[in-house]
Amino acid sequence: MHGKWSLKVNRETGTADFSAAMTMEHPDYWIVLNPTDVDNPAARSPHTHHVTMTDAAISYDTSSCPLDSPATTGRLVVTGQVSITGNGSPAPFEVKGPSTLQVCITGGTQVQFSNVTLVLTGPATGHFGAQAIHGVVRIPRKSDHDDGHRH
Repeated sequence: MHGKWSLKVNRETGTADFSAAMTMEHPDYWIVLNPTDVDNPAARSPHTHHVTMTDAAISYDTSSCPLDSPATTGRLVVTGQVSITGNGSPAPFEVKGPSTLQVCITGGTQVQFSNVTLVLTGPATGHFGAQAIHGVVRIPRKSDHDDGHRH
């Protein structure tokens, strides 16, 4: 999986909006278990997903978040019902009912916000699995005023 994500925290309401746009394809171990023409890129079933969560609950109790190695410090966790597309249409598992997404933001002593993990529960795990999806925080901003524009 590869992609970009965004998290916008609304301090007034104590909620957040999350979005991710990613590409996904079968990894090498899937190819080993399901022999196919390794020279054919289509054999890996490349596809896209748009993942969105709005007005999700924010908590600063990160004890339910997956652990990073080496260890990081939990900063915040955002949890809520998620909507996921597959190649621009509702993902096939969406008809089985809602899934929940947990987004954990952690960091270290030099980079306060450095890591993100996504954990899905519900029907989406049939496609993404139940293990945490790990990523990196590229550009933390404290507010929209930090975007380099004069207002």
